[in-house]
Amino acid sequence: MVTATYQTLIHRVGNGAFTGSSDDVTGKVIFMEWVRGRQFASQLTGKALGGVANIHLNNDGGTFSTQNNSSPLTGSLLPGRAIRIRSTAPSTTVLWEGKLDVLENRVSLDNAHVAVVKAIGPLALVQQRNVRVPMTTSTLTGVLINRILDDVNWPTGSRSIDAGQTTVTYYWTENKPALEALREVEDTEAGYIGESKDGKIVFEDRDHRLSGTHITSQATFTDNSTGTLFFFMVEIIASLGAVLTFPNLSKDTKAMSCCQDPATPNKNLKIIEIKYPIKTTTFLFPNLSENHPPRSLQKLENPSFKPLNNPMAIPPPPREIM
Repeated sequence: MVTATYQTLIHRVGNGAFTGSSDDVTGKVIFMEWVRGRQFASQLTGKALGGVANIHLNNDGGTFSTQNNSSPLTGSLLPGRAIRIRSTAPSTTVLWEGKLDVLENRVSLDNAHVAVVKAIGPLALVQQRNVRVPMTTSTLTGVLINRILDDVNWPTGSRSIDAGQTTVTYYWTENKPALEALREVEDTEAGYIGESKDGKIVFEDRDHRLSGTHITSQATFTDNSTGTLFFFMVEIIASLGAVLTFPNLSKDTKAMSCCQDPATPNKNLKIIEIKYPIKTTTFLFPNLSENHPPRSLQKLENPSFKPLNNPMAIPPPPREIM
């Protein structure tokens, strides 16, 4: 079996090339972890959060101490420096890329000196800025995403933006957090705003995952000892406390019902059947706790329905996850 190996790079010059003699800090790494992607696995309600990486480095020699003037890194370990984590075996692949946010120096009880590097991803970076986009008309969502990123001076080479499937009749925004503006366009398109492994801001329109590699199997897992990728147990989690029923309505009508059990408010979501002379579609969201209910997608227009086994004419919407 091939053993995975990793490389950690902190670019101290600032041009993003990671070719400096002191950029490779792999030999100093004690511990590292990184996170990116949706806060939970649902393409309907899961939103990508700003990526985060935490790297603990051996600092016994004071190399990463900002007050150590004899360190070769003096004056170069500044916020905004590029950080990259990648695998070198079984293949060379970038796994996470972002920017240095905070560098902390700690001393443990056994006198071990540790430098804690905290880094953030692209979405966390743009979240710190406000955006202003002048009025634009009849514009595709992908163009709007690019205009928002242009306003915060996000590099063109650090983004991957689909054209979009939705044309917005009118759009403008004034002094709004950039990530909030991106979310508005994401919701309008019913698409996805996220981060790529190599540190790009990604916008996928609603048709993106219906073609190409997204509809092709990428790997096969087996419980056979002669295989390459193994699994040892399969556990299927499906909670009826997280079932949403969406009616397939005409384009002029929008409705959704997701209600709470009146006997145990804020505890369990009940299955709601909407009585329309139309087909309905039911989605299961496994393993959602009471602290993570589905985001409300509601817009009830002319609701001429009666939820079954529920005395409320119009159920209260679930809490929105901020």
